[in-house]
Amino acid sequence: MNRCINLDWLEVYCLEPQSLDGTSMITKEYLEKIGWVVTCRDFGTPLYNEVLFLAPSDRPDFIVYEIRRSPRLDSSGGCFVHAASCHIRVRNQMLYTAFPVVALCKFLTETGYFFKSIKRIDIALDFNYFDDGENPAYVLDAYISGKISKINQGNVSAHGLDSWDGRKWNSVKWGSTSSNVTTKLYNKSLEMKQCQMKSYIQDSWKDAGLDLSIPVWRVEFSIKSGLKGFKNKQNDEYHEMRISRFDSRQKLLFLFHTLCLKYFHFKVREQNEDGTFKRKDRCRSKNLFKISLLEKMYEPKTFTANKDITRVDRIILNRCLQWQNRSDIDDATKDSAMVVVEFLEKRLQGYIY
Repeated sequence: MNRCINLDWLEVYCLEPQSLDGTSMITKEYLEKIGWVVTCRDFGTPLYNEVLFLAPSDRPDFIVYEIRRSPRLDSSGGCFVHAASCHIRVRNQMLYTAFPVVALCKFLTETGYFFKSIKRIDIALDFNYFDDGENPAYVLDAYISGKISKINQGNVSAHGLDSWDGRKWNSVKWGSTSSNVTTKLYNKSLEMKQCQMKSYIQDSWKDAGLDLSIPVWRVEFSIKSGLKGFKNKQNDEYHEMRISRFDSRQKLLFLFHTLCLKYFHFKVREQNEDGTFKRKDRCRSKNLFKISLLEKMYEPKTFTANKDITRVDRIILNRCLQWQNRSDIDDATKDSAMVVVEFLEKRLQGYIY
């Protein structure tokens, strides 16, 4: 079964490094000095004075991070949060590259940010059909009509189109605004057609082998900072919500299935002999996703943002490769040249920026 899993939102809470006098060492000028193209928005947020947008120097049009910093002071001159607080969000396009979490950790380490917690993280699985072959549109209609019922998350909101011929549902969301985890099933193809077509998401679908001639559906779990971790019911082992748990697609799929067991668990509504409905725990489960340890993960290959290879990149890459066959160049230089080759190949493939 062809499926495509990615992060669709990643926002972390950090503390900025401070100098001895208590002022932040992170400024627009400092970030520009270490190689970032920085744009400062004209207005801040209710909590922060500044909003910075960061792009790599070789792709100034490709914004990678959004940083909200410099907490506002209250009327008494105090601050509601730590003076060094900031929120860093990975922009959506960056999340569809090969290793966005690895790149974020590298950025935090190089700049000296102190990671505190995950503010919000969304895990999204895109597919044409459920693993049992069912059309998601039919499953959604079965839920709306009451043929199947969901376990947990009683707050529900649905969207669709009402016409004389009937109602056609295209999305449903479970969980309240205060929930630590919300679940959503929706027609992603229709959403992008109505709102904004994102070529890099379509590229990920192609790489994963999805059929773009029919609707692509998405199941998405949105996790807030209130969820601190997961507990294994069999051995009571506790797994903390660390950012390293999201740094590969294999880990994302494992977490997705973990969340599915609780938040995307459906039951077929069945009746007793007297015509009354059975209790949920006595009805048979409807397993829409199957867990397989042998599942092969897709790797981004045709990501739009990485197609533009500069002439300078090609020259450096070819020159370093040519040096490997020259007898007048020592082994140490050849080894250094291969390090450059590996770096350029990874950057051009979207592994790093």
